[in-house]
Amino acid sequence: MPIDVSQTDVPNSDDANTALIQRLVRRHTRSIRRIINRRSGPELLKRTSADDLFQDTVAEAIDSADTFEYVDDRRFIAWITTIARRVIATKLRVVRTRPGELRIRRPGSSGVGVPDRDLFAAIRTPSSIVAADEHKSALAAAMRGLPEHYRQIITLYKIDGLPMSDVASKMNRSTGACASLLVRAMNALRDQFAKP
Repeated sequence: MPIDVSQTDVPNSDDANTALIQRLVRRHTRSIRRIINRRSGPELLKRTSADDLFQDTVAEAIDSADTFEYVDDRRFIAWITTIARRVIATKLRVVRTRPGELRIRRPGSSGVGVPDRDLFAAIRTPSSIVAADEHKSALAAAMRGLPEHYRQIITLYKIDGLPMSDVASKMNRSTGACASLLVRAMNALRDQFAKP
C-alpha cells in the first residue's frame, strides 16, 4: 500500500522525509533484513551482526533523508538496498584491511547522535545505546580537536563516502596529496581518540 506523502504534519521537508523513511522502514523491515542477510556473507557476519548492519543501513538512510524522494515502495526498496550495499561494502573493506576493527557508524548529520532512537528501540538494548552514545561523544570530541583540513578530509572521504577524486577537487589538492592527508588525519584522530 503506497504512502500518501501529502498527509504529513511535519513542517520541515527533511523532517517529513525522515518520518516517511521511518514509516517505510517499519513497513519493510523484513525485506531490508533479508537483503542485508543475503548480501553480507559469512566473512562479514563473523565480525559483526546482521542487526548492526541493519541499524547502520537505517541510520544512513535517515541521514540521507534530504536525497530521498518517494515514488513508490519498490523504488524505496531499491534506494535502501543501495545504501545497504554501501554499508556492507564499507564494513567488509574495514574487516579485510583491519581485522579485529570495525568502523563505527557516524553520528547523525548534525554531528550529535542518530535522529530517532525509537526506530531502533526494539533492536538495541539500553546499555548498547548508552555505550554507543558515549563512543559517539568521544569521537565527536576527538574530531573537534583536529585541525580543520583533517576534519574536512575525514568528513568528505570517510563519512560522506566521496571518491578520493571528488575529495581532491573539493579540497583543491591532488589525489595523492589528499591520500597522504587522509593518512595523517586518521593517525591524528586515533591519537586524539586515545587521549584521556
